[in-house]
Order: sequence, then structure tokens, then C-alpha cells
Amino acid sequence: VIGDPKVFRIVIGAFVKRYKDMNITAVAGIESRGFIFASPVALGLKVPFVPFRKPGKLACQSVGVDIKMRRQSSQVSDQSTFGKDRLEMHEGGFKKGDRVLVIDDMLGSGPS
Repeated sequence: VIGDPKVFRIVIGAFVKRYKDMNITAVAGIESRGFIFASPVALGLKVPFVPFRKPGKLACQSVGVDIKMRRQSSQVSDQSTFGKDRLEMHEGGFKKGDRVLVIDDMLGSGPS
């Protein structure tokens, strides 16, 4: 999708069209491939983009949440293992009452 500018524009346009009347006030992208789609969607919706990053990656004061991730076992394809991680965002990235659209890896190949 991202290798073809025409297709990429169509996909971003579809997201913007879908969410434009839903009173979205911010778009969050989950590190790092979620940034590729979340940033242009935020621009299209004319709202702030807020990155969710792994611990210690943000330059400003941050807040975070611990998450439970599901990883596919490499030995048995129908079993999953669970691990822990943390996602952080800039403190003050959202305001109370914000309606946030969260965009993650579009292919679903990551554990988040």
C-alpha cells in the first residue's frame, strides 16, 4: 500500500471519509508502523497526532500504560504466549473528553 502513492492516498482518504463526521479530536498512532497511517489521517481530519511509543523514547514528560501482548508461538501455530510491555505518550497529549482514533499496524503482524 505505502509503495504506491495512488493506493496510499486512497487508503488514507477512506479513513478520513469514515471518521470525518465522528467528532474525532486526536489521532494516536502506535509505534512504529501505526505512525505511517495515523499521521496523514490526523492531517486529513485536521486534528493533532499523538504518538504512542515504547518506554524512554519520547523527549518530553510522558505518561504510560502497561499492556499485555499476544505473541504467536513459533513452535505450535495454534498456541499463543503472552508478554508485557508499556506504551507511553506525551503528558497532556489528550484532554478530558477527547475522542481519540487509535491506529496500529495495519497488517497486524506486531504484538500490540
